[in-house]
This record gives sequence, structure tokens and C-alpha cells, in this order.
Amino acid sequence: MKGKISKINGKSCNHMAKDVSNVKRCTQMKMPKRKIKKWLTNKKGLSTIGAALLLIAIVSVFAILYVVSNAYTFEKALIAEAVNLNDCTLTVCIRNTNNEAVFITAEYQNDTVVTSNLHHKIPAKGVACFTLTGCYSPGDRVKFVTQGGSQIIFEVQSVS
Repeated sequence: MKGKISKINGKSCNHMAKDVSNVKRCTQMKMPKRKIKKWLTNKKGLSTIGAALLLIAIVSVFAILYVVSNAYTFEKALIAEAVNLNDCTLTVCIRNTNNEAVFITAEYQNDTVVTSNLHHKIPAKGVACFTLTGCYSPGDRVKFVTQGGSQIIFEVQSVS
């Protein structure tokens, strides 16, 4: 009885051959096709890899969105909106753009402390107006210090 002869990758292979080296060579040539087919049909390995890649992609997208959105947010600020000088009395209105109330604790005139016992409250997203204790003139540099350490600095100007 003659053995079955088939061709694998263009080479003939005798399955019933008595030569052991020829049988070994034939089985080695068949194994890679089986492994590839088994790997392609094995859904457990592909779904784990796919899930890991999908997770990495989602995290990357959220990281990029976080960086881009924080690059264009405006810094919260305290803004001196109105400064009125009447003789030497100075009245100031300050806008708070923060989400929390802010307390002004110190007042400086030309880098000299006028008072450090202030408790002027500026409400969240609001405006507060108050009269300062010192006697001011045009050209004076005024600085307020908040409870959190922020500073508001402006110069008194005359209105012509």
C-alpha cells in the first residue's frame, strides 16, 4: 500500500513514508498553519488585548481633553472696578470672580501699612464697595491683601 502524497508550501510530503526525518519535516510544516488558525479563532486572547487597547485609547482621549480644557480656563480674579477720590477720601469697589467669598485683611499706601485689621468681605461672584481709612492723593499706590494672601494693587489717578 502506497502512502498518501500531498503538497505543503510547494513541497511534496509522503505521510506513510518510512523515513522518520521526512515525517518530522512534514508535521513541522503543518503546525504553523494550525497555530495561526487556532490563534485567530481564540476569542479570549483577542478580547483581552482589544480591551486593553480600548482602555488606553479612552484614557488618552480624556487626558488630552483635560489638558486642552484647562489651557483655556480663565484665572479667577479680584478686580478694582471703581476708584473714587473725593478730597483725600478714597472709595473703592472690588469685584470678586471667585466662587467663594474673599476677605480683605490689610491696606497699604505706597508700600506702608495703613491698617492690618480689615475685615471687608467681598461676596462670591459679587461686588463690594468700601471707603479706605487713609488720606490719599493722585499717584498713590494702593495695595490690598486678602486672607488667602492674594494682592490687589492699583494707583490712584486724578480725573480731569
